[in-house]
Amino acid sequence: MTLRASVAATIGFFALIMAGCATPVAEEPVAVEGIQPCDESTLSGVETTIGTQVDAFGREDFPSAYDMAAPDFQAAVNLEEFEDVIRSGFVPLMNVESFSVSQCVWDPELDRVETGMTLTTNSGVVGSLRYSLVLVPEGWRILGAVPNPQSQQGT
Repeated sequence: MTLRASVAATIGFFALIMAGCATPVAEEPVAVEGIQPCDESTLSGVETTIGTQVDAFGREDFPSAYDMAAPDFQAAVNLEEFEDVIRSGFVPLMNVESFSVSQCVWDPELDRVETGMTLTTNSGVVGSLRYSLVLVPEGWRILGAVPNPQSQQGT
């Protein structure tokens, strides 16, 4: 299995887990087989990493945004491919006015987090993504993000 396929499989695995245990925003996620709600420190670190990447996207500083990607992601996707993906499919990330992180769950065995991110663009469009992150010596790094199928988007 290639590294790209391995990363995709990991993200898919977490997406399936999250699809089965999604809860309304007002409720805390329920621990499932070792998966538990993020504590304040984890949530803060995850939010900082996502915020650093979002700020870099806003400046069109793709190398700095790429620095927030996990080593496994960087091994599978080079900087040019990363920029192409953002410019072609994740343009709202380049125009974020504000964002919030919610429904953060952590698998302490794998040092991985799944979290929702709701964003509002400068033009008022609201969107939602599911992020997968992994803890590395430098801090939390992003394995990937996908549109959140459980969100309602609007203007």
